[in-house]
Amino acid sequence: MTRLTHYSEAFWGLEYTSTAGYDALSKHNSEQKKFLHDCEEYLRKRSKIEMDYGKALGSLTKNMKERSNPCGVLEVAWNTLRGELENCKQAHDEAGMFFTQHAEETKRFSREVTARRDNMEDRLKKIQSQKASLHKSAVSLSKTYGQKCREKDQTSEAYKCLKRGVTSTIKELEKGKSKMEKSEEEACKADNAYKTAVTLLEETRQEWEKEMEGACQEFQSSDEEQITFLRSEMWLCVNRVSQTALEVDDSCERVRKVLETCNVDQDIQNFIAMHATGTQRPEAVTYQNYYDPGGNSHNGRGEGGSPRLPMATPASHDATAFYSIVREDDDPTYASADPAYSSADPTYSMAEPLTSLTPRVLTVSRSYQSSPDFVVQPGEKVTFLSKPNTNMLKVRTAANKIGTIPVTCIKESV
Repeated sequence: MTRLTHYSEAFWGLEYTSTAGYDALSKHNSEQKKFLHDCEEYLRKRSKIEMDYGKALGSLTKNMKERSNPCGVLEVAWNTLRGELENCKQAHDEAGMFFTQHAEETKRFSREVTARRDNMEDRLKKIQSQKASLHKSAVSLSKTYGQKCREKDQTSEAYKCLKRGVTSTIKELEKGKSKMEKSEEEACKADNAYKTAVTLLEETRQEWEKEMEGACQEFQSSDEEQITFLRSEMWLCVNRVSQTALEVDDSCERVRKVLETCNVDQDIQNFIAMHATGTQRPEAVTYQNYYDPGGNSHNGRGEGGSPRLPMATPASHDATAFYSIVREDDDPTYASADPAYSSADPTYSMAEPLTSLTPRVLTVSRSYQSSPDFVVQPGEKVTFLSKPNTNMLKVRTAANKIGTIPVTCIKESV
């Protein structure tokens, strides 16, 4: 069986008053209008979803506090994630505007194509109703014409019988002749009315056929336009969704790149380098008898073996003596500068001279930024604090900002 490719070949019928083709096209027209409305509704709802999601991401970003002075990669990753959420929000906002724009285009297309279809459908419905009415009238006139012809034949036969009859009077013959002539006249009028109705019906049928063929062509043309338009719109929409997903994935990938550099040990070392307060622990305070300061101590220790609290002598307030008191287990090479804690007691040792505690000033050779709040420029003087590892220095700027910089940023060797 040959497959039909045109509407104008497929929506006819043998029954003269059949409206099956028109009904099928009219129903299809209604479904196509609903389809366009559904597509427009989808685009508008999808736009709202994207806009609402972008707004929610914006609110989430505002609630995420930025780490102003990160000391580890994880905090840098957090700040990166916060920044990338803004990019994700922008991507969803743009997607929302895209769907809104295409919803308007779909509405415009629907309005245009629906107007053409409805106009053609109304014209076809009108001519089809006219054809059906004329057909009904022609059928009625056909019955009347047949009835009149039969009456004509009957009166004509009756008059012939009267003429052959020997008992027929002149009056009966005249009456029979009058009926025959009247029936012939009525039959002639019925014949003319019937012929006129058939002629008008045929003209209307031809006009209906022309309108029906034009409607089929218009419906097929509008369907082709709609299929092309909606196929393009759906293609663009899914591409937009894919593009948004790729932009979001790119943002996630940038966060992953930062997280790949995260090292637990390095983050711990960085925190210690930036915020360390010292390595020596405070000594235990022991009881000292006011009346017998040395009675409860032995070689500088109380009965429990803990170091005793030094007496408040002028020597004990000397800076050198203060910095010289260290635990034996911290550095046994030190010797005490206070006679009360002499080398006779191996618990204490002498610390390095006070001059070694003088801050060392270094000169920056190139700019470096470890955080938004910590930036150094070439020629700037910084105070050396410590060296967390072979590649980094902990320094303090003239603005009293503490941070880490690479060794390569300093002119002097450290």
